[in-house]
Amino acid sequence: MPEHGSPAPAWVRLLWLALLPAWLHHAHAGAPQPSANAELRRGAQVQADLPRFGLNLGGWTTWGAEQLMGNVLKNPGLEAGIDRGLLVVQQAGRNTVTDDAPWAGRPPGFWSGAHFAVRSGAASGTAGVVMELPRPAPRAGTAPPPAEFALTPWPPGLAHGDVIALSRDMGGPIPLWWTQGEVRAAPGEHAPGSAGRQAARLSAQTSPAALRHYLDMLGERAGKLLPLQGRWRLAFWSRATLGAPMLAVRLGRDGTPAVLGQTLRVAGGWQRYQCEFDATDPGPPGPVTLSFEASGGELLLDDIALTQADAGPGGFRAAVVATLKALQPGYLRDWQGQLGDSAANRFAPPHARRPSRYRDGEAEWMYGYGVDELFALCAAVGARPWVVLPTTLDDDESAEFGRRLGQLARRYGIDETVVEFGNENWNSLFRPAGIMDATVLARVADRTFGLLRQAAGGARLHLVVGGQYANPGEAQELAIHTKTADGVALAPYFLYYLEAGQSTNDALDAALALDAATLGKLAKGAAAAGRALDIYEINFHTTLGNAAAQARADMLARPAAGTLLAQRLLLGTLSGSWRQAVYALSGFDSRLSGTNEGLIPLWGITRDLAGAGHLRPTGQALQMLNEVAGGNAYATVCQGEACADLVALAFERDHIAIVSAARQPLRLDLPCAGGALLVRQLDDSKPARAALPTPYPVACRDGKASTVIAARSLLTALPAPPAQAQSPR
Repeated sequence: MPEHGSPAPAWVRLLWLALLPAWLHHAHAGAPQPSANAELRRGAQVQADLPRFGLNLGGWTTWGAEQLMGNVLKNPGLEAGIDRGLLVVQQAGRNTVTDDAPWAGRPPGFWSGAHFAVRSGAASGTAGVVMELPRPAPRAGTAPPPAEFALTPWPPGLAHGDVIALSRDMGGPIPLWWTQGEVRAAPGEHAPGSAGRQAARLSAQTSPAALRHYLDMLGERAGKLLPLQGRWRLAFWSRATLGAPMLAVRLGRDGTPAVLGQTLRVAGGWQRYQCEFDATDPGPPGPVTLSFEASGGELLLDDIALTQADAGPGGFRAAVVATLKALQPGYLRDWQGQLGDSAANRFAPPHARRPSRYRDGEAEWMYGYGVDELFALCAAVGARPWVVLPTTLDDDESAEFGRRLGQLARRYGIDETVVEFGNENWNSLFRPAGIMDATVLARVADRTFGLLRQAAGGARLHLVVGGQYANPGEAQELAIHTKTADGVALAPYFLYYLEAGQSTNDALDAALALDAATLGKLAKGAAAAGRALDIYEINFHTTLGNAAAQARADMLARPAAGTLLAQRLLLGTLSGSWRQAVYALSGFDSRLSGTNEGLIPLWGITRDLAGAGHLRPTGQALQMLNEVAGGNAYATVCQGEACADLVALAFERDHIAIVSAARQPLRLDLPCAGGALLVRQLDDSKPARAALPTPYPVACRDGKASTVIAARSLLTALPAPPAQAQSPR
């Protein structure tokens, strides 16, 4: 075709249009040429009305990549914390009990005056007050003796193995903020109209007193995960209580000029202060500090908000909402460490929401988004909520939780809410608020679920308990023992080990050659017990073995990493799992396990949320799958010598996803209804990119569209719009 002058003759243009799809196909396929063939056709239906693949929204951090909320401050209401945990009865004596896990306890006397509620056994539902008895100091080199508790009133019938929830209102301190000078809580004081319980008192008559919050602290290895750019807003309430105090407010990145710096005289009555400003952030990476420093008197401070002015639904950052809309998850799971939270707190507005914890230590405080925010976000991005229930709820809280879930489901038109009882109760890491005995876990979950469902007012709840994928027998036992759960949830992580000297190709090839029998067997066992098999988390878990961190990072950066995740999701569906949630939306890096040293890019499928679309290969794979997934799902019938290397799932309207485990390119014939297909390929033969692979059209002839899938790659196809069927994008 000439570049200049008169148009080419009509027959030349028609020939060009006819040959263009094939030319584009060859341009994308590249060398080497395929050595095997396979023809795929849609087979029997394996799932009806399948949702898109889900995602763990995960926890929210201020220091790392998980910058989820528009108001970037944790505990913005300056509230006191909630401490909760589970006591599992080792021995029940005369009005006293001992815990079965002393290592899960707190400092001596911590629980005196706390509230207790028996959650299992003959005494279920009994509640009262705890008094912790004095303990002798442990001998050198020995474990501390079990804590011994007196319970009033005494629960009749209390026995070994029964579970008791303990709850203590901390009062006073202000978790998740750093202080200098005389700063303390002011219980009963709060801003006008605030739903919170306290403010912070900064006493600075003789020396300054400061309250500080730190953000974006990973530094040079990650760059700026929370850029201070664009329109921002700082708002807070304050009033003077002694003298005529001055309040210096500063926001900035360490080592660079402040983006906001003001000093104001605080009035004697409560007043709301607000400043909107345009920020630029040109300097090097470094921690961001928000500082309030009082001098010359005493003042109260309450209900602080530091927000990007363009926050989206549920108060989430606009970049978070945009990324989720691109990923199109079918579910959003909210595991963020809330095992020790209360029902009221899970639904409290942000400035009234309190930090909670279920393990001792200042680093254990959790403050996250609430259930209301989760539902608003799900409604905006077309996902269903997957709520993780605190294990420490009593009967009244269980009913209240169900009532509120029902209200939210009706408000947002949510057709199903997954409710999971705790997180990995089998995992000793969570023992301070976990129930490791499967039989007892089933009983406590059943009691909680019964109250929850009854109070939900007809809202559709899918109730699940979590089992251990590596222990199929216990997972099966859990499915049998529970009476009210609709499903058992597992986490089939993969590629745990990478050894020094092992090539990434060899590791990926071994993982791609997975025999899916274990997952299928678990699904059949759950179905036999009348339960669904759900997947609450799935991703790489390459933390073991003696390979260097860089070798692991190199493997996780390959497009084949996305291929492997896609293969496991497709196999999960083919094995009978209807609900699956990849772990997790964001997370820059994670430390290796045990004696291994270094950091690797797990677990986030995005490297950060500084802007939309910072996808890793696993994120690209999820987005590609969700472009074609949803609705009725079908197995595929495969003919040809390459079939053993392929895993495929078909959907309505010629939508299909295919994973190739082959070590060389393969030529595929895909089903088509007459029009061209738009094909997208996560191609392991090409360098990884942050952007989604560009789609290309493939012509349909005689009900077949012929294309090439690269080695260790993911390919998705769907009908091409008319314009894209004849021209490149």
